[in-house]
Amino acid sequence: MEKVLVYDCAKHETRIEERDIKLPEFEEPEPPEFQKKLEKVIQDVEKIKEIVRKLHPEITL
Repeated sequence: MEKVLVYDCAKHETRIEERDIKLPEFEEPEPPEFQKKLEKVIQDVEKIKEIVRKLHPEITL
């Protein structure tokens, strides 16, 4: 049992309750696959930063 903060919309109140929290199970990606995806995301972010710099030179990234 974990303590959680609960907001009751009907009563407009916040309270602490104890509830069973079950996190979803997930499989960790294979390291090479993850690394490839991470590299792709980094490349995409760099492209976006270049576009922003061209369109809005006043913004520093």
